[in-house]
Amino acid sequence: MESNTPDDVEAAFRRLDEKSVEPAPDETVVIRTGAAASAVSAKPPITQLTLMIVGAAGILAGMAVVFALSWAHGESPVQTAVAAAPATNPVTKTASPVVVDPSSAPTWIGSRTATRAYDGTKTISFELAAAHDVSVWMSRARPVLVTRCLSRMTEVFIILGTSSAIEQDSFKRTVRVQWDDGPEVVQQWQASESAQELFAPDGAAFLGRLAHASRLRVGFTPFNAQPVTVEFVVQGFDQLAGLVAGTCGWKL
Repeated sequence: MESNTPDDVEAAFRRLDEKSVEPAPDETVVIRTGAAASAVSAKPPITQLTLMIVGAAGILAGMAVVFALSWAHGESPVQTAVAAAPATNPVTKTASPVVVDPSSAPTWIGSRTATRAYDGTKTISFELAAAHDVSVWMSRARPVLVTRCLSRMTEVFIILGTSSAIEQDSFKRTVRVQWDDGPEVVQQWQASESAQELFAPDGAAFLGRLAHASRLRVGFTPFNAQPVTVEFVVQGFDQLAGLVAGTCGWKL
């Protein structure tokens, strides 16, 4: 057996000390891994911020390009929005109503040629609108005077344009008649089923009076209204009366 000298022992202890100071391989890896982990965890915040800055810069650059192109073509986004707004309709003035001269009275209308009625007989008729409207219930109406020959009967009646007031005799209505400047005469006229037409009691006699008159005033009471007077300018009927009478087979 070899004996160790003091120098050998000292060298052995020195080697042991150096081994205890040198780090183990596993510890070195752990330290490096921790450092690498710290470096990686520190990099993401820097990378996200960089991406946000780059993205914002890209958006601003795109907007600048759009505005530059619009300006180059002479268009403005604000002006385009205003131009797209719907145009207001021009105000048009309504035409003024035609003023009718009250002195221009309506005239007789109708055909001078007789036609065939539903029963095969000849018929002819003429009508004349009143010179003015009259007040009726909740409205106004303009009555029409009609003379006709129908089924060989001479008739004179007034289309009221409204219903007449109901009286004690449901088939009769009180009518006030005035020829030109003569006195007013109260008569009973026949009412139609609708009570909107009133027939003179003697059509032939009334027709004869029409042929020699200039004005006719007829008063009646509309339904649920105050009594009214209707005026007809009947002048000129003298040229038509013979046609009605002749169609019915009698002479005026």
